[in-house]
Amino acid sequence: MRVAIDSELPDTRHRWCKWHVLRKAKESLGPVYSKNSVFKRELHELLDQIVDVEEFETRWAEIVTGNGLGDNEFLARAYENREMWAKPYFSDTFCAGMTSTQRSESANHVLKTYIPRSAPMHLFVTQYDRLITDRVADVGREEHATKLVNYLLRTGVPIEQHATRVYTRAMFERFFRELFRAGALVCRESEEANRFIVTYACSSSSSVSGRKEFIVTTDAEKTDYWCICKSFEHCGMPCRHVLKVLVHTGACELPAGLLKKRWSISARDGAVCNIPGYGDAAARGADAASMHGMLHAAAMELVGMGTNSRQAFEIAVDYISHAKAAVSAITVKDPVQSLLDAQNAPACGMEKLNVDPSVAAPPRVCSRGRPKELRYKSPIESPGSRKRAVADSTRNLEDDRPRWSSRFLKTGVYIVEHCVSCGSTQHRSSECSVNLVPEEFTATRRRCKSCGEIGHNRSTCGRKSTYTPKM
Repeated sequence: MRVAIDSELPDTRHRWCKWHVLRKAKESLGPVYSKNSVFKRELHELLDQIVDVEEFETRWAEIVTGNGLGDNEFLARAYENREMWAKPYFSDTFCAGMTSTQRSESANHVLKTYIPRSAPMHLFVTQYDRLITDRVADVGREEHATKLVNYLLRTGVPIEQHATRVYTRAMFERFFRELFRAGALVCRESEEANRFIVTYACSSSSSVSGRKEFIVTTDAEKTDYWCICKSFEHCGMPCRHVLKVLVHTGACELPAGLLKKRWSISARDGAVCNIPGYGDAAARGADAASMHGMLHAAAMELVGMGTNSRQAFEIAVDYISHAKAAVSAITVKDPVQSLLDAQNAPACGMEKLNVDPSVAAPPRVCSRGRPKELRYKSPIESPGSRKRAVADSTRNLEDDRPRWSSRFLKTGVYIVEHCVSCGSTQHRSSECSVNLVPEEFTATRRRCKSCGEIGHNRSTCGRKSTYTPKM
């Protein structure tokens, strides 16, 4: 795999998942890697906090030697391949702070919540479209919440107010945590130009990694900043050391070099314009829907740029007028057909549309059994609700044919009704002669469930009853 990636994807940084590297640490190290052991805490602090290569190698040797694990095969193999998974060796590569395959595993988990196992292809497509729809709705909900939120300024520095206008709601919380932790730092200028030294104000509040001094450099225009921790290069968020330098120099806004568009409110502006084929010869083969999407994205980007100033607005309106006049003056020679027109095109135009006339639609096979009803049914009409069969007053009681129920099974067979009293299929229990009583008792029809006689209940069966029916 490593050889294939180096040959086919030379610009891609290949590394290992940290979770897969350390998943056998418990069984390989034994009791020394227990839950509350000092070795486990020191090891994970080394893997999560250290970003300098020399410091990583020095502290690794100290931890391994101090715990008597110099001969451990697992740690020796992990250290030998440290360049493939240790953080200091790829801290300058942007990966949004992820050191494992958590993004792909998260995508698999979300997909499994929508699509069951052994799902057919048509169900997979339907559920996948539902997943995409729900994700788009979640993104829209977050964008709406970002527009409505009222931020509470808690530090009082100017860059915090500027961050509320550029970052989304979730990313502003991450920015505020770094800005809050910058309050424990002290910044001083170095003898060299555009170089700052950031240290902790108290020795007891030093960083977890043990480093007490961080060096931050900047360019002459104060637009790009670089810290020795390389947090911005790795996560895309300015670290507390750079923010301390900005507060020390009295910056009112975050520099453009420290703002990632993916974390900003305008992250989706103009994103459709970056699709393959936009603005080159490949777009000539696009259909009407694709061309509409490209033009809409380009127009929205122009609207955003044209509202920045009055001069930009006048230039945008002028060029739009020239474009409308130029498009109106041309003579259409090769009109673009929609997808529906291409499917319904006559046979003579098949060659022009690059459609093979020998390829036909698959034959439609009717499924066995009762056809499905496409109309949506209300709960009253749904098969789950059973309606009471209405008695047919015109039916002849002496008819020997069995009485068919109005209920219909999925197998295509009607249910044959039986009399509850005598078991006959020629009448219902309400029409059975066994249940017929004299007219004087038809008002109440009080019958014992034990002996079947009229005049008492099961609780009073066998005793002398004083019950007299109402006339």
